[in-house]
Amino acid sequence: MDDVTEDAIDDVLEIITEFYGVSLEDVLSPRRSAQVHTARCVGIYLAHKAGAGPYEIGERFRRNHAIIAAVCRNMSHKVLTDYHHRRLIRDLDVIRILATRRRDRVTLRWLH
Repeated sequence: MDDVTEDAIDDVLEIITEFYGVSLEDVLSPRRSAQVHTARCVGIYLAHKAGAGPYEIGERFRRNHAIIAAVCRNMSHKVLTDYHHRRLIRDLDVIRILATRRRDRVTLRWLH
C-alpha cells in the first residue's frame, strides 16, 4: 500500500469515527451494531472513492476483499437511488478531500 492511499484511508477512518461517534476499535472490530456497521460501510465506500483497492481497504478495515467489494456495490446502489446517501457521501468526501489537502500543505511546508 502506498503512502497516499494509506493517508486517504487514515483520513476516512478519522472522519467516520468522529461523524458517527464510534471508536476506531469498534469500526475495525467484528461488532455489528447499527451505528458501527453504518460507519464501517460508509468508511469503506469513501476509501473506495478515494482510489484505494479492495485488498488495501480490506487490510485496513480488517475485512476480506470480497466483503469490501460487496459493501462498495451496495453503497454504490444506495448512492444512486437514495438522495440522503448521495448527499451524505458527497459531504463526507468533501471533508476527506479538504483533510488531504490540509495535510499536503503541511507536508510541503516541512520540505522547504
